[in-house]
Amino acid sequence: MELLKWKELIQEFLPSCCYRFVANIRCCVKAVDAELKPSYMFDLAFVPLCKVVAWLKRLHDVGLVHCRLSVIAIEQHLFIVNRSTIKRRLRQSTLGNERVVVVDVSSDLQQPQLTSTEVYQMVIDYSLQVVFISVPST
Repeated sequence: MELLKWKELIQEFLPSCCYRFVANIRCCVKAVDAELKPSYMFDLAFVPLCKVVAWLKRLHDVGLVHCRLSVIAIEQHLFIVNRSTIKRRLRQSTLGNERVVVVDVSSDLQQPQLTSTEVYQMVIDYSLQVVFISVPST
């Protein structure tokens, strides 16, 4: 029954190309919701930020996710994030208790590789923004 509701909400808010990935999207978003991972890069299709925010709000309103998830836009990429997880992990990494590793898994690479220091700093800067700036409710 829950998967059916996810399908309905994906059809309502997201492009039709996302429908065939509903199980994957559900798994990744629920992992962020449960604090198993700090973010999910939503890169299946171009979706305006406001649509993703509205979709996440509806997921929360109907009880399919328990946390108020946020969205970070970095260039043309959208990341669905759990602010409390990012706050905790950012606090731990600034104290030196947790190392943050950013791996580039772009399809144009033959194998995953660690990102440059510049990209790493950009991710940290954007993470700090999501910790200290609230996404407006819609």
